[in-house]
Amino acid sequence: MARSDVLVSLVKASVDGDKSAVRSVVENIIAEEKSKQHNILAERLTRALQTNGQGSRAFPSNGYAHQNRVHEALAEVAPKVRLDDIVLAPATRQNIAHFIQ
Repeated sequence: MARSDVLVSLVKASVDGDKSAVRSVVENIIAEEKSKQHNILAERLTRALQTNGQGSRAFPSNGYAHQNRVHEALAEVAPKVRLDDIVLAPATRQNIAHFIQ
């Protein structure tokens, strides 16, 4: 698998909160690094996957799962009127433009 594909797979699995997919991708990276004799990096990645001393996997909870739940709770609505079609005071238009950026 191309290096960019591996990184994309890793990010997608992480964002989706798919710990088994993250582990699988990292294990593939470890195997690839070992085959290239990049043993220090392979060892660091291996240690990152090992237990944290308390019997649980060393996957810290990330904010992605929470972020996904928040995103699911929001409703995205397409506007029926364009902002440029609304008559607004210049100060209000400027505040809105600042907020949008």
